[in-house]
Amino acid sequence: WFASWGRGDGEEEGGKRRWPLPVAAALAASSVGCLTPADAAPDTPKATVLEGETGIKFKASYPLPNDEKSFVSFVEAGAVTSRPWWNPFGAQAAYAVGLYVDYEKAYADMEGRGGGGGRESLLTDNYPKTLRLVLAKETDTFEFTSRINDKIEARMAKKSYVDLAWLELWRNWLVNQGGYKQKLNKGVEIRMTWEQGGVITTEVRRRDKVLGAKQLSSAPLAWALFSAFLGDAPIEHSAAKDMLATFEELMLH
Repeated sequence: WFASWGRGDGEEEGGKRRWPLPVAAALAASSVGCLTPADAAPDTPKATVLEGETGIKFKASYPLPNDEKSFVSFVEAGAVTSRPWWNPFGAQAAYAVGLYVDYEKAYADMEGRGGGGGRESLLTDNYPKTLRLVLAKETDTFEFTSRINDKIEARMAKKSYVDLAWLELWRNWLVNQGGYKQKLNKGVEIRMTWEQGGVITTEVRRRDKVLGAKQLSSAPLAWALFSAFLGDAPIEHSAAKDMLATFEELMLH
């Protein structure tokens, strides 16, 4: 399926409780030492955390793309590395990835599981969640998308073969966001939000401006995209491990 895909081809806080960011920051810093508080001010929109390897900032919360009165809040962040062809033994940070969830609904889901099961919870359709990816260097959109696709295509085919059509729509759209050069600049953000009902919204953003957005209704696609970063065979094991550990610690304490 993917081998036949050409480069660039394809179709053109209201009343809700918002948990304080410093809680997540302190837990992360104590467990893995990769995050440091920056401009910390509890429960304010300016509260941020720095991902240690890339220095990229993550805000306390973001509104949902389809409901601006509802928010997802920061859990943990880490770096995804790549190995350039000219130095296969030297890894460098490609982008930072941060996990956000609806804390109240996630807490209720985890409570119902009786402890543990963080990965299973995060890969369900039971509550809104967001993966925020911020590029640490200029990035080829074909290579970026291929790396995600390689992790999920076979698994998605086993789960729901007919939904591979949604994966093709998604990957062709994302590659095309790089224009004719198929490049995205350092600092560009790819935000993927999974809302209940199997709605997955992918936004390409720059300084809070939406450059492009694609919304698809496919629970198998949403599951596959999140499993690429949080599943048992993720793109970056250390980042997945940290996000899962902090999520479970926040939800179970």
